[in-house]
Amino acid sequence: MKKINFSSVSETLFLPLYARAIESESNNPIINDLISIDLVKTLDENFKDSDSKMLQAMLKRKLPKYLPVSMGLRTRAFDRYTRRFIETNPNSIVINLGCGLDTRFQRIDNGVIDWYNIDLPPVIKLRKELMEPVNRETNISSSVLDNKWFIKITPNNRPILILAEGLFMYLDENSVKKLLLDIQKHFGNYELVAEVSNYSWVKKFKSPFFKWRFKKRLHMGEDSIFTYGIKNSKEFETFGKGISYIDEWNYFDEKEKKMGIYNILGKIKAIRNVQWTVHYSISS
Repeated sequence: MKKINFSSVSETLFLPLYARAIESESNNPIINDLISIDLVKTLDENFKDSDSKMLQAMLKRKLPKYLPVSMGLRTRAFDRYTRRFIETNPNSIVINLGCGLDTRFQRIDNGVIDWYNIDLPPVIKLRKELMEPVNRETNISSSVLDNKWFIKITPNNRPILILAEGLFMYLDENSVKKLLLDIQKHFGNYELVAEVSNYSWVKKFKSPFFKWRFKKRLHMGEDSIFTYGIKNSKEFETFGKGISYIDEWNYFDEKEKKMGIYNILGKIKAIRNVQWTVHYSISS
């Protein structure tokens, strides 16, 4: 058994990975992530002796019913955005902010792009233990807010796509604004695909009820509660010149049968706009 040191990372890091694996092994899977399936088999062996309720829930595949489905839909949406970008820009650069244990490069690689994964040192260390980077994939140990990672990427006028999946809602407005403007200043033109949360729901998530609910259902602590949300999809345009909204994607756009009752609830605006994905063009 390959022993993995996972003690230095938040347990929530493994949730998207397990959700993708569970969905990939389900009937009529929304995604087909074979690498995630292999990775969780390795992690299962490492989690067996853990007394963590969250890790045991993942080990026993006892996640909330709709979590693998929603994660599958989000994964497919980000895959689709990325594929469309590299179809138009085959010799491009993709920068994956807050990459976690993402496996997207292995699914969409066209044999030409360069891919950069950015995350905190303990996360990148774990990535390297679980899966060595392949040709044209580079892991960079850094906070996404530390601009020192910029100098490790040389675009040479190649088109750039920035991915921020499951990241911005854990930051704050000033940090997100500064990050987007600093990338604009350093790299010039780029496209952004970012998951966002609704401002009013973020306030609700901080309430005692939702903190209790997250702890009960997912065994999450307060460090996993969302801290930043936007009021509408075009809000990033107010950050500065050259930032232009293109389009957005919502979980309920798919009308996926596996979403069950949520397809009906998604017709309610307040529920529909809890979490979604925005797509921007940013120019210097």
